[in-house]
Amino acid sequence: METNHTPGTRARRRTLLPFLWWIAGVMAAGLIILSVMLAGKNRQVNDFKKALQDEETSFISEKNSLLTELSQSKNDIQSLQTRYNSLHEDLRKSQVDNSRLLRTTQSNAQTIDRVETKNALLQESLDNYSVKNEQLAAEVLILNDKLEDCRKQLNDYASAKYSQEKIISDQKVRILSDSAALAESERLRKTEDVSGYFNNTDLGGAFGLGIIDVPYSRYFYSLNTINGYVINKRFLTGVGLGINSYNGGWMTPLYLDFRYKFRETGYTPYLFADGGFLIIFDDITEPGFFLNPGLGIQKKIHNRFTLNLGTGLFIQRTPVKASFINFKLGFTIYGRKEE
Repeated sequence: METNHTPGTRARRRTLLPFLWWIAGVMAAGLIILSVMLAGKNRQVNDFKKALQDEETSFISEKNSLLTELSQSKNDIQSLQTRYNSLHEDLRKSQVDNSRLLRTTQSNAQTIDRVETKNALLQESLDNYSVKNEQLAAEVLILNDKLEDCRKQLNDYASAKYSQEKIISDQKVRILSDSAALAESERLRKTEDVSGYFNNTDLGGAFGLGIIDVPYSRYFYSLNTINGYVINKRFLTGVGLGINSYNGGWMTPLYLDFRYKFRETGYTPYLFADGGFLIIFDDITEPGFFLNPGLGIQKKIHNRFTLNLGTGLFIQRTPVKASFINFKLGFTIYGRKEE
């Protein structure tokens, strides 16, 4: 079969063909844009679903937390209710106790009122007894005066009757009393009235204590003389002067001496205490000082002469500080005869 293509038909075809291609392109582009838009919508829908799921999870968690807090609140409410009930019971007991204390207080107040009333009555009775006591005291004084008058009259009668015997008895008593007083006075004179001058001279030696490897600390030898006064049978005091030879030089002690003797026996113990200045020969411008307490024993050779032996602790404070154990052997001469 043969088709007839006329020039008009071919022209229309050439006119419709670009239009058809344009429509097809527009439709393809629309399909592509629609596909892109649908894909974006799907992503938004997925994101929205995920957000909804996250919010649902958060809401569930908050719901559980709120349920837990609600349960805890219920427990707290129950605990508070229990405590309230306990406090209410305690309050009831306190009210009962307060009521009992109030009744006790009222009872005590009544008792106090009764005691105060009795006390007032007793005070009134006491005042009455005081008045009566004063009256009785006045009567006792009057009776004492009368009794004293009776005693005086009785004494006058007895003295008139026995005056001669009383005079003789009084004389005997007076003679005995005077004799005893004279004997006691003589004894005291013999034992205490021994005051007077004395001199004590002794030789001594000492051994150092502690650090002894420096001058004036290892040892010393001494010669001392004391001139003093015997205050009584026990106590003597005087001023002493001497010379000490040390391992390193010489010193002169100038001091006060105090002595106390115990009771007289064959060998009489005594205490002594010396203290004063130490004058150093090498430097007399800076004297030191010393203390020398100790004890000893003495033997009477004659009424005015005794031998002494003593020991003590000698502590010196000079440019060289030192301590010693010292010994003294000497004699004492009394200016007045010892009884």
